[in-house]
Amino acid sequence: MMIIVTSVYKAIVVVILLLLVLLLVSTIIIIIIIIIIIIIIIIIIIIIIIIITTLAYFVYPTASTNCFGQLCSSNFNNAMRTCDAWGCGNYGASR
Repeated sequence: MMIIVTSVYKAIVVVILLLLVLLLVSTIIIIIIIIIIIIIIIIIIIIIIIIITTLAYFVYPTASTNCFGQLCSSNFNNAMRTCDAWGCGNYGASR
């Protein structure tokens, strides 16, 4: 009778240890999946930031790229408009 009880206890201990190992392995797998998801979210956020800054560059260009023909803030040869045969170049001047 004592041998049967000892064998049952050993079997129960082995089953409990196997369940604990299974729980540990599944927990590690879940943690790895969560880390992968966090890395994917960070990569998506970085891509969104790159896209937004690229679009902002084209929508709101800097002063050095904000040119109209040769009229640029970086072009020092720009001159103030003066009067010619068609009128003066000020705002609201008659043409």
